[in-house]
Amino acid sequence: SLGIVNSRNNGKRMTISKSIADDLNLIDKVYAMPAEGDRKLVLCKTKIFPSAVELKITEEGKRTSYCAPFVELLTKLFALDFSKHVSRTFYDVEFDTYENNPVAVVSFL
Repeated sequence: SLGIVNSRNNGKRMTISKSIADDLNLIDKVYAMPAEGDRKLVLCKTKIFPSAVELKITEEGKRTSYCAPFVELLTKLFALDFSKHVSRTFYDVEFDTYENNPVAVVSFL
C-alpha cells in the first residue's frame, strides 16, 4: 500500500509499505513518476523516466518520505480530498517491469 498524510499540524509525508519496498529493493530513495491522465503513480528504484522525482526515504520497515511539495503535487494532480481525514491509503498496486526494472504502479481511482 501507499499512504499519504496531508496535515497542517502533523506534516506531509508519503509512506510506502514494506512489501512494496522489498519488491522494489528500495533502501534510501525512490523515484516517483505521476501519470495524471491515468491517475497512477509509478515507483521504482532507478530513474528510468527522465522526469521522475527522486525522494529520500527512511531505511527501515515501511519507507517514509517527508516530501511536502510532492504530497501537495499528488493532492492537486489526483484531486485527493483531505477535508475529513488527514491521511489516505491506496491499496490498488500492481507490479510490473519497465526496461528490465521492477516498478510498482499505484492507482488513485
